[in-house]
Amino acid sequence: MNSLAEGLIDKGDLTKAREVLLFSLEKMPDKGVPYDHTAVTMVELLFKVGEKEKAAEIAGVLGNRSDEMAAYLIAQGDTGMELRRNIYILGNLYQILYKNGENDLGKKLEDAYNKHIEAMQIKHGGKRSDF
Repeated sequence: MNSLAEGLIDKGDLTKAREVLLFSLEKMPDKGVPYDHTAVTMVELLFKVGEKEKAAEIAGVLGNRSDEMAAYLIAQGDTGMELRRNIYILGNLYQILYKNGENDLGKKLEDAYNKHIEAMQIKHGGKRSDF
């Protein structure tokens, strides 16, 4: 659905793109299909079609979930792909939020992102660029 919406946005048909995005969220809500890393694109597309509240709502849910999972994985000493995916989500979300004027939530997620990066550095003695 995201690629269809992206194509419609590229063609300038924001109304149809908005309908496609909202339809997909209606048919696949978080409670049925939990948001994952692919929802980052959904957040960005929702901002593009003017669905700022929905975009921020999804970003909040996904950001909180990624923050919690990253904290858990770091506490367990797991620095594998799942941890990296959750930190990636936080990093992308805060940038999208800032870009779209959602500074409070953007700051919250940026702080979470930085907290996890620093925890990995301390725990593993690496440099920020290693992650």
